[in-house]
Amino acid sequence: MESFLNRLYGFDKSKIEHRKYLRFLLSLHAECHYTTEETAQECRIVDMCDQGLGFELDTPVDMRDGQNVLLTIFLPDRKMPVNAIVKLQWIKTSNDGFLKQRVGSRLLFIDAKEKAQLLQHAHTMRLVGVAKNSFILRAMAFRYRRFQ
Repeated sequence: MESFLNRLYGFDKSKIEHRKYLRFLLSLHAECHYTTEETAQECRIVDMCDQGLGFELDTPVDMRDGQNVLLTIFLPDRKMPVNAIVKLQWIKTSNDGFLKQRVGSRLLFIDAKEKAQLLQHAHTMRLVGVAKNSFILRAMAFRYRRFQ
């Protein structure tokens, strides 16, 4: 039961990662401007920490480690997008039925206020997830006595 709750709340200790910063899972619409000659590609910001961003692309894009990329991130509660310049740290391509590129990047430049808004959004999404899970557990405990 403890491992279930740890996974449920995002505190799973089975995977050991050597990170200096806490990573928050996200799902934000963004555009990736990886070269000046090409049009921007749609992508999703999938996680964020204090020093970097992870994003996914559904189309094959010719990018390389160490490349600088401009990300335009669209927050749901904001009219103007957030711009960030990142340096690509790693790129993984998976082909499990759908071609998907997963990219890890380090933040090079982002306005401090915009970074604070992104982190606030990430914290809010984390708290919303915990609140939803807490509600589900209380409902299950009410219905099934073994969850108490």
